[in-house]
Amino acid sequence: MRLATRLDLQTGDEILLKAEKIDRIPHDAPLSSDKKDAVSLRLTIKGIAGDDQFGRFSLQADQVPPLNIFLPLHRLSKKAARPSQANMLLIAENTAHELPMDRLSQALKDCIQLADAGLSLRFLQDRKMLELRSDQVFIGQPIADAIASIPGNHTRIFSYFVNEIRSAKKTVPYSFITAISASDSALSEMKRASGSESNFPILLSDQSGNSASRLPFSG
Repeated sequence: MRLATRLDLQTGDEILLKAEKIDRIPHDAPLSSDKKDAVSLRLTIKGIAGDDQFGRFSLQADQVPPLNIFLPLHRLSKKAARPSQANMLLIAENTAHELPMDRLSQALKDCIQLADAGLSLRFLQDRKMLELRSDQVFIGQPIADAIASIPGNHTRIFSYFVNEIRSAKKTVPYSFITAISASDSALSEMKRASGSESNFPILLSDQSGNSASRLPFSG
């Protein structure tokens, strides 16, 4: 209701809503674009929600009424090119049916898919490995820890953007570097392929990299 009062809105009025388009890469990250895309929706007000209609809903404990606007999830997610996606799940308590936290956690485990977390698996035929890829800049630590708990060998790869690589008077600007643990078998294979430690190559790429964790595959 506070928003309606501030903009002097009534049921039946038409408004133009602009929202910043959600990017997979945070705007403050070095890899992000300076351009901030926005999505626009022209909407007709169907009603003004008062306090008894959840109009003051807020995730923060604040005495100041929020400037809320409610619209169908499918309309915003479709316009933002994120169909069937959400960034928060709210579950209300039901006094008639107790819903303990362990039951909620189990229900989530039973239905969640890799795509829900922005993850995908790719089979590397030449190396008989599975590669777990993320559409975010990094694979989160809880996910990485869960992978590490799986029996077998794991290779952690860290790729990131650098402003400059310099050697004497020569430089390579704006590139990607990939780091790998010195104890990993993949690094050992690269060293063997180069012939010796002194001939170990430095590989540079101007192509976008992905954070990844690789798992051995048998069968």
